[in-house]
Amino acid sequence: MGIQGTTGSILNDGNQLPSITFGAQLAKPESPQRTQPSNVNYLYQTNFRFTIQRLPVMEYFITRATLPGFGPQSNLEQPTRFVAAKHPNNKLVYENLTLTFLINEDMSNWQEVYEWMRTIYLNKDHKRFEDDISSHFTDGSLHILNSAMNPKREIRFRNLLPISLTGIDFQSDVDSLTPFTADVTFAYDYYEFVDDC
Repeated sequence: MGIQGTTGSILNDGNQLPSITFGAQLAKPESPQRTQPSNVNYLYQTNFRFTIQRLPVMEYFITRATLPGFGPQSNLEQPTRFVAAKHPNNKLVYENLTLTFLINEDMSNWQEVYEWMRTIYLNKDHKRFEDDISSHFTDGSLHILNSAMNPKREIRFRNLLPISLTGIDFQSDVDSLTPFTADVTFAYDYYEFVDDC
């Protein structure tokens, strides 16, 4: 549905904002009007969903997911007679992925992560660890939702590996009850934008 007052115009199909993208469809390819964005809606903090293949119970309760930053470890420097010349380093480092989730009453979502980490880090038999190494990893996806809460973009994390899970602090002297939350941190190989949403 177009913006009020813009439908029915032969110069505007209802998808341009007045005074911002008006006339972009008729402009020359090199003109500033043709460089206007096709989507001017904003992304909000709540417009996301995170899915993890190995943690079907936990994904319903996820309340926070931070898209990790990334960058090279450092620039390579080539000595010269003057200022050192900078060159890109081809080693890219991704920050860890941390998810915050509400703990459900029977703790089954917290236990999902706990049991997964036990199979990785509490193996007594090294041969069993090596045989089952592919089961230590799983993929996950951060789904970006549009204003109608439908998936718009997918960011896929390859080979997630849990490396830490926060504990639970029970107390009997609290004034108000708030649900428990926990953080789980993952290492992974890389993430990529997937266009099959």
